[in-house]
Amino acid sequence: MSVKDEKSGEVTTAILEMPKIKLSSNLAMKLGKSYDYSTVSDFYFTGYPEVDDKKDTTFKITFLDRELTGDYI
Repeated sequence: MSVKDEKSGEVTTAILEMPKIKLSSNLAMKLGKSYDYSTVSDFYFTGYPEVDDKKDTTFKITFLDRELTGDYI
């Protein structure tokens, strides 16, 4: 995901790692000749801790020093 610095305005990339998630949505689609556009709603996720001998980790965020675009994605 992209992150914009509030002071400098610089855009960088952050990587969010969540080993175990539950994905939910109120997805709604309208299909057919009478509809010009399909409708898609929001997705929600819940992270669950990954139990390890040393620690419980729900998620990990890594901030990179620049934005990854183009060939990297």
